[in-house]
Amino acid sequence: MFIHLIYSISFSSFGPAFVDLTYTLDVSLQLVSIFPTVLAVGHITGTLFGLIYKFFNRQLIITLLLYLMTLSSTSVPFTTTIWQYYLCALGYGIGSGAWMTTYNVWLMEMWQDKSERVLFISQLIYGIGATIGPFIDAPYLTGDNQDITVAERKAKLFVPFVIIGGIQVIFPIIMTIMFFLHRYHKQNILEDDTSAQSVDYKSKKLFDKSDPITKYTVVVLAAVSLASINSLELVYFNFGSTFFQKIPVHMSATIAANVISTLSSVYTACQVINLGIALLINRNIMIAYHYVITSVAIIALIFVQYSVPGVWVLAVIVGYGFSLLYPGILASVGTKLTINNRVGTIIWFISGAFNFVPPLILGPLLESFPMIFVVTQVIYLIISAMFLI
Repeated sequence: MFIHLIYSISFSSFGPAFVDLTYTLDVSLQLVSIFPTVLAVGHITGTLFGLIYKFFNRQLIITLLLYLMTLSSTSVPFTTTIWQYYLCALGYGIGSGAWMTTYNVWLMEMWQDKSERVLFISQLIYGIGATIGPFIDAPYLTGDNQDITVAERKAKLFVPFVIIGGIQVIFPIIMTIMFFLHRYHKQNILEDDTSAQSVDYKSKKLFDKSDPITKYTVVVLAAVSLASINSLELVYFNFGSTFFQKIPVHMSATIAANVISTLSSVYTACQVINLGIALLINRNIMIAYHYVITSVAIIALIFVQYSVPGVWVLAVIVGYGFSLLYPGILASVGTKLTINNRVGTIIWFISGAFNFVPPLILGPLLESFPMIFVVTQVIYLIISAMFLI
C-alpha cells in the first residue's frame, strides 16, 4: 500500500504543472493537455501484462515497471520537446496500467472475503497521496505569470519532480530485495476460470456460477461503470487546477493547486468516515447518495465562477462525493464476482480506454470554453450510473 501511496503522489503532481509546462516546452495548453491521453495509451498497454503472469513472474515484472514509472515521472520537467514529454507519459502509463491491475488483484488474493474494507483503506492511502502531490507542487508553480523567465520556471519545476522521484525509487528497490529474499506466492487463489472449476459450486460468488457470456457481460458493464468514475476523478485531478485558473475567478496556479489538494484531503478523510457509515447503512444506498452529492456539486460549479469561497466549498463537497464511488463500486463488484488476473485485466483495460478521451476534448476547449470541464464530468457520471444499474 505504501507503493500505492507514492503512485498517487506522482500521478497527482502532473496536472497542476500543465500551465507551467506550456511555457517550458513553448507549446499550447492543448498540446500539453494530451499528456493524459498518451498516458492512457500506455495504461491500456500496461494492463495487458495481466495476461502473461501465468508465464512470467508477476513480482519481477511489476518491479521493473515501477522503475520505468519512476524514470518517466522524474524526467517530465527535464524534457525540452513535446515528444520527449509524451514519451514520459507513455512510459509512466505502461507502468501505471500494470500496477493498477496487479495491485488490486493482489489485494483481493491476499484478503479475499475481507477485501472490501481493505479496498476502502487502499483508497484512503490513494487519497493521502493525491493530497501530497499538489501540495509539493504548489510552491514551485507560477502559472500565467509573465514576469518569470523560462529558465526560472524550469529551475522551480525540477524541485517537486525530483523530490517525488527520489521517494518513488525507494519502493522498486525494496521490491527488488523482496524478490530475492521473500518472494510472493499466492495460495488457494482462483487464478482463472479453469481452476475455478475445482472449487465447490456453493462457495462461488453469484456471477462465477453463470455461463461465460453472462459472466463477461457483467464484467464489461461493471468495468464501464468503474472506468467512468475513474475518468471523472482523473478529469478533476488533472484539469481542475487549470480550470480554476481559466474561469472568471482566475485563481493563481498555487491557489488552484491548493484547492485540488484540499479536495484530495477531504476525499482521504472521508474514507475513514465511510468505513464507519458502512456498518450502519447498506452499501448500495451509500453509493446512490454519493452519486447525487457529486452530481449537484459538479453542476454547481457553473454558478460559482466568480466566487473564490464558492470554489473552495464545492471542492470540499466534491471530495466527499468522490470518496465512496470508486471503492464502493469495486467492492460491490467483488462480492458478486471473483476478480482474478483475467477479470482485472478487462476492468483496467477498459478504464485506460476511457481515460483516453477526456484530454482530447478538454485540451482544445478548456481555455475558450472552461465549462467543458463540467459538461465532461456530468456525462461520465450519467454513463457510470446507467451501467451500474
